Amino acid sequence: ILGFVIVTLSTYCGTDTDAITKAATRYWKAVIEGDYDLAYQQLTRASRDHYSRSEFEDEIDLGRITDYPELQKVWAKETDFVIGEIQQRGSRAEVYVAIHAPYLEGLRERLEEKVRNKNLYRRAAGDSAEIASWFTKHMEKEMKRGRFDRTVIDVEIKLEREGSVWKVDFGDEEL
Repeated sequence: ILGFVIVTLSTYCGTDTDAITKAATRYWKAVIEGDYDLAYQQLTRASRDHYSRSEFEDEIDLGRITDYPELQKVWAKETDFVIGEIQQRGSRAEVYVAIHAPYLEGLRERLEEKVRNKNLYRRAAGDSAEIASWFTKHMEKEMKRGRFDRTVIDVEIKLEREGSVWKVDFGDEEL
């Protein structure tokens, strides 16, 4: 009987770990790809009650890294993540995630020198849209060519089991 209980408990915990990993993966994949509707659907009912869809999008740290969809797509393609340690206590879990992404600020700083050398600021006569367009185009080219540094962003998310489904708890409550 004791052996049966141990095997049953091991199987149950393994299933939870798999389900937690899948839920966290689904959430982060949606966030990185900019699919905020899918990411929002991954939240607990309480989180959705507390945050409207637009408030959620405004609160996401990674989410929309740029207002330029083409640059966002290239960034998302070059970004990946690793689900790390999972700590589960009953129907709640903490998941540690390491996100590996292009370091856009470093790329922008490198391109800033080119902008100054080409006198783009003076030629654009303060037209911020033209300057932003130039940066976007060149950042996209540099990323497609693999000419960028990477950064690692360590994050922790909380999940809660609602029924048999693990959902992201977007609140501040401790585990």
